[in-house]
Amino acid sequence: MNYKDYMVEDFVLDHSFRDWVLHGRMAHAAFWTLWIEKHPEKYDEIREARQIILILHNHFKQDGDNEMDSRWEEVCN
Repeated sequence: MNYKDYMVEDFVLDHSFRDWVLHGRMAHAAFWTLWIEKHPEKYDEIREARQIILILHNHFKQDGDNEMDSRWEEVCN
């Protein structure tokens, strides 16, 4: 994966990035923390993608997990 070429939308759709934002899994956290440190020029895109993921997660969480999962499937396909 060449994350240097990623734009906001790419980060939002990336499973590893979403998992890190939503669940903070250790494996993803270590990777993304180091990657962000090495690529500070992508900070704005990462911040915006993170905000979008959290907003969508909170919005669809109110509708239930099944609805959120189906929405993510729609977005990713």
